[in-house]
Amino acid sequence: MKWNASRLIAFTLLLARPCLGVQLGEGKGTLDVRKGFRVTEVRVFGNEEAFSRQGTGRSSPEEDEVKVEQSLHVNVDMEVVPRLSVRGAFDDVSYPAKKSLAVNYEGDNLNVTAGDISVGFSGLEYPMQSQSVFGVRANYQDEDDTASLFAARMSNAVGHHEVQGDNTVGPFFLPDRKIVENSERIYVDGQRQFRQTQYTIDYSTGVIQFTNPVDDRHRISIDYEFESLFSLNVEKLIAGQYRRIVGNQGNLGIAVGTRQGGGAEQRRLMAIDGQLALPGGGSVGGEIAGYQRETDISTAVRAEVSGTVAGVGLRGSLRRVAPTFEGLGAVPPRNNLLEGDVSASWAPSRQMSVSSRFYGTMDNLDQDPQTSINRKLVQESNARVAFTRSSRLELTISNRNEIGLTSLGEADPELSSRGHSVRVGGRYRIDQHLLSSSYEIRKDRIDVQTDNPYWQDRHTVNGEARSRLGQNLYGSTSLSLALTPLSDGEARKDLTNAWNLTTKIFSIDTNLNYTLQRTFAEGAPVSHSGGLTLRTRAGQNISANASFRIKGTVPEDGEFIGDSTVSGGLTWQPLPTMSLISTFEQRLSQGHTIGPRVLDFRGSWQATSAIHMNSGVRFEFFDPGSETDAYVSRVAFMEATANF
Repeated sequence: MKWNASRLIAFTLLLARPCLGVQLGEGKGTLDVRKGFRVTEVRVFGNEEAFSRQGTGRSSPEEDEVKVEQSLHVNVDMEVVPRLSVRGAFDDVSYPAKKSLAVNYEGDNLNVTAGDISVGFSGLEYPMQSQSVFGVRANYQDEDDTASLFAARMSNAVGHHEVQGDNTVGPFFLPDRKIVENSERIYVDGQRQFRQTQYTIDYSTGVIQFTNPVDDRHRISIDYEFESLFSLNVEKLIAGQYRRIVGNQGNLGIAVGTRQGGGAEQRRLMAIDGQLALPGGGSVGGEIAGYQRETDISTAVRAEVSGTVAGVGLRGSLRRVAPTFEGLGAVPPRNNLLEGDVSASWAPSRQMSVSSRFYGTMDNLDQDPQTSINRKLVQESNARVAFTRSSRLELTISNRNEIGLTSLGEADPELSSRGHSVRVGGRYRIDQHLLSSSYEIRKDRIDVQTDNPYWQDRHTVNGEARSRLGQNLYGSTSLSLALTPLSDGEARKDLTNAWNLTTKIFSIDTNLNYTLQRTFAEGAPVSHSGGLTLRTRAGQNISANASFRIKGTVPEDGEFIGDSTVSGGLTWQPLPTMSLISTFEQRLSQGHTIGPRVLDFRGSWQATSAIHMNSGVRFEFFDPGSETDAYVSRVAFMEATANF
C-alpha cells in the first residue's frame, strides 16, 4: 500500500485517543502510548552525487525516493494492588530499542523492585558506578540506618575486534552495540589505552574516538562485552551496602559484593567509607576499598578533610590506587596512581580574599614499560582586594607554576613541560559601565628533552570596556596584545580586537560585531570576522530574523579571501496550536556559490491534546558555475504523533 498525506491523516485520527488514567481494582495508574509516523520523499534533478555531498545528505536518493518510518513509545505506571505497582517503558526511536519492565513493592521502610533495575553503591567512588541490569533490589531506610541489597543477572557476550590505524582519531566502529560499560580493553600496538584520557566510547552504538591520531602502522585490538539475549556467559552480581548516621552530620558505611559465573574471572569487593563532623564546621572522611580478581588483589584509598583554623579555610584530599582498580563494573580503571590536592583560603572581609592550592598527580607508579607515564605538579595562588564596599575598584593578582613529567617505555620519566605565570588585573565599575585590564607574563621551558633547552617568555596585555546607555543601547570592546620574544632576537606580536554593539532601531533588535586578529610578522595575513543580525516581531503572532556573517583573511599585498553566509527566517502563528516557519540560507566565497541556496518551509499543528502533526518541504538550488555539478532537489516530509 502506498502512503500519502490523506491516508496518513486518516490512520492517525483513527488511532488517536486522549491519554488515560486507567483504574484497576483498588489501584490506579497511567498508560501512555505514543505512536508516530513519518513519510519522506526525495527528488533530485541534476547531479545526485553533488546533492549527497553538498545537500541534505541522502547517500542514495535514487534508491530511497519515498521512505515510510514509524515509532512507538509506551510508558506504563500502574498500581495493581495497594503498595504493589508495575512500571515499564518501550521506545524504538533509537536503535537498539530501549525497553524496561519492573514490579515494585513500596512499604513504610522497605522498598523491593524486581525486573529491570538500576544498581550501584551510594556515596562510594571506587566499587561500582550505577548501571542498569536485570535482577532484584531491596532498600531499607529508617531514621538512622540505610541498607540495600541487590542480586542481578548479567547476560553478556564476549567480543573481539581488530582494525588498522588510519592516521586519524576515528571514529572506529565495533561490530556490536550495547557495549557493557567499562568492559572494553583497548590496545594500540600492544599498549593499553585508558578511557577519557586516550579515547572515548559511546556504549550504546559501539563508536570509539581516540584523543590522538592512530598511526596507520599500528594495529588496534579491542576486547569487550556486549548485552545479548542469546549469550551463554551469564554472570551473577550480588552486593549489599549498609550505612548508619553518626552524630549530626556524620555517617559510617560498609559495602560488599561479588561477580562471578559465565566463564569470566570471579571478582570480589569490600569497601568501608565514612564521614565525621569536626568542631568548627569541618569534616573528615574517606573510603578504603579492596578488590580481587582471581589471584590479583588491588586496593584504593580516598581521604578528604576540611575545616577552619584561625579563620583560614583548609581543604585536602588524597587518592591512592595500587595497582589497577576496576571494581565490579562501570568504573573507570585507575592505573596505579597517586593524587594529592591541598588548598587554603582566607577572607578577613568581603573586600579581601587570599587562596592557594597545590595539586599533584602521578600514575604508573610501577613504571610498566607498556604504559605511558603522566605526572604533573601544579601550584596556584590568588589574591583579591576591593577598595570600596560596593566593589567599584577591585585588584587581583595570581600566579601558577606547573611541572610535567612523562615517558613511554622507559624506566625513568623525563621532564616534559615546565611553566610559570603571573597575572595582575583590575576592574572599575560605575553605574552601567565597566572597565577592566590585566597584564600576564608566562615563562615556558622549551625543548626540555633536548640538549639545548631554553626559556620562552610571553607577555599579554588585555583590556575591556562595557557600557549600557539606556535600555536600548549596549556596547563592548576588548583588546589583547601578546608579545613573545623569539630565539633570533625578534619578537612575535599578536593582536586581537573585538567590538560588539546591540541596539534597537524602531522595532528591530540589531546586533553588530567585528573581530580583528593580526600577527605583526612579515607575510602574516590579517583575519577579519563579523556579523549583522536583525530581529523583529509584529504583534504576538509574527516574527522575522535576518543575518549576514563574513569571515576571511587578507594576505600581505593581497585581496580579501573568505566566505560569507546570508540567512533569514519568518515565523507565523495563526492559531495558538499552529505555527508556520520559513527559512533561507546562502553561502558564498569571493562572490561565488560554494553551497546550495536553501529554502525551507515547515508547519506544525497540535490538532487535539492527543494528536500532533508536522510537515515541510526543503528546496535546494546548487549552481557552482559548472552544469555537471549543478542540481535542484526537493525533500518533503509529513509526520504525525498520536497519544492513545
